[in-house]
Amino acid sequence: MLLWTMALFAGRERSSLVRALSRDVRLLLPSDPGREQLLEYVRLFDPRAQPASAGSINVDDRREVYITRGSVIEADVAAEASVPAGMSVAFFISKTTRAQPFSWSDVQQKNKDQYDASVQLVNGLAIRLNGVAWPGAPVLKERLETRIYTSHAVSAGQVYEVVARYGRGLEPYQDPTFGSVGVSSWQAGDGQLIARHWPPGTVSLLQPHSPRSVGDLWYRTDELTAVQLRLATSADGTDPGSARLLGECALDVASASGGPCVDQLGFLVRRPEELVFS
Repeated sequence: MLLWTMALFAGRERSSLVRALSRDVRLLLPSDPGREQLLEYVRLFDPRAQPASAGSINVDDRREVYITRGSVIEADVAAEASVPAGMSVAFFISKTTRAQPFSWSDVQQKNKDQYDASVQLVNGLAIRLNGVAWPGAPVLKERLETRIYTSHAVSAGQVYEVVARYGRGLEPYQDPTFGSVGVSSWQAGDGQLIARHWPPGTVSLLQPHSPRSVGDLWYRTDELTAVQLRLATSADGTDPGSARLLGECALDVASASGGPCVDQLGFLVRRPEELVFS
């Protein structure tokens, strides 16, 4: 009887894993990095992340979004769920919505925000851990972009000096949308590279809002200076050499300004190759 019961539960677990591998937000990795290392990478997305029960990680430290412990993918499960070759462990997103109880629109918006953040999280982790994420993040279809946020006084001239070393022929241009509020803009290669300097008081116009990865700066948007660097090609369509060059430029700006550099998934960028999404 005990062996039959164990087999029954094992069958249920297998079926649940196959279903999850077919429909849930997931991160597939070649091997399990261990919770401590995974937590280190999750904190590049949200520094509030903390270890939680059952080997999981509470991503936002509000008991709303979790990444589960790894589930081993056996060969038969991999075949049935069409798991990409070389991926042997799966992590999933688990979430709850602690919204206003009588506001359906609030619940819907909260669900969307959590879903979007979860998708960006697994995609950023896949880049850094040589894995595969599903679904793909829509922002990776947009132009490859990186931003630097800083509370230090960094002038437009200082930003230009750094970026001009990477963007041959970098020249100012009049941006009809943001120029009137003091944003300085430059372009190189007939618009293949766009650089902008957002002085204090204008950063709130830069959408989306600064990501949680910038830490305490997240609460001080009106005091910040931001630098935005953007290529003409999409994040998932930019060749690796151009993406790394943009990463080198961004990290040099970050070094000069004393602020964090982030990618369009909301992760801190520590190495140029972390901007290689193709």
